[in-house]
Amino acid sequence: MNIGPLRTQPVACFCLATGGLLGFTVAEAGAELLFQESFNYEAGGSLHGKAGGAGFDRTDIEYVGWKSSDDNQLIQGSLAYAGVQSSGHKVLSTAQGEQTEFRAERYLARPISETDPNTQFLWVSYLFQKDAAADRADKFGMRLHPQQSHPTNRLVFFGDQAETTAGPNNYGIEGSVQSSGGGAEPQIKASTDPAKSGEVTIGVTNFVVGRLTFNPQGTETFDLFINPAPGVVPTTPDASLSGFNLASVYYITFFGGNDVVIDDPSLSVIYQIDEIRGGTTYFDVVPEPSTALSLMLGFGLLVSRRRRSGVIGS
Repeated sequence: MNIGPLRTQPVACFCLATGGLLGFTVAEAGAELLFQESFNYEAGGSLHGKAGGAGFDRTDIEYVGWKSSDDNQLIQGSLAYAGVQSSGHKVLSTAQGEQTEFRAERYLARPISETDPNTQFLWVSYLFQKDAAADRADKFGMRLHPQQSHPTNRLVFFGDQAETTAGPNNYGIEGSVQSSGGGAEPQIKASTDPAKSGEVTIGVTNFVVGRLTFNPQGTETFDLFINPAPGVVPTTPDASLSGFNLASVYYITFFGGNDVVIDDPSLSVIYQIDEIRGGTTYFDVVPEPSTALSLMLGFGLLVSRRRRSGVIGS
């Protein structure tokens, strides 16, 4: 089933009456939650073929739902990060041995394009946790893909970046030329400063946020924020990448594994992923848990005042 974008403008209008009194942050007018996946499926078994969430599945492709390798399994419970809502379940992704990978892809119901005057930014967020490491070539993250018929466009990866030198894994961004055969060719990269954003730590849930800035007159920019404060729009990215062309986003993937020969082929790299969101503003992808309660309190307060004034029930 195709689900259109969830517009938050009516909420913002209502909040004008209560936001100042209650002291919470309101969403910008015209904002859109473009897609969301909380993996609210029965736990156990593969992610492949599951077709929930919102904002996914075009009618002109050969399949609906997640197209996934068997390495992505649905497991009980959600990842937790302070200030970020979570529900449903989560996905456990495993790659064992050398030069192995896992991936899952899903098409958006409505492609996102720089030609849309209402879409200057695309914000994407997800929760992830690394549970086991094979070596420094481990990687895991989200990819944003253009239409494959445009071979000069770049896909963008952001997340746990594979390292080619000794040392811990860091977060990063990679832009890859989309070849005519659908593969990824020469890359441009940007990495975070581990002293600033921290290293990828085993067993710790991380909140990863990316912002794609469209530029119809030139190349795009992608900013990466690691564990930003949920209630405040981040302004200083942990890493930035520019000089690539990603004029549209047709589908997304989460992707990972180990892409070099490792010392011990019996080792596995294991990640968990949860709460994938995309929208046109930061607060689309980082809904505050307190917002729904604040709205209910505000509505109750307005009803109470109107009853006292004789507006309701008169």
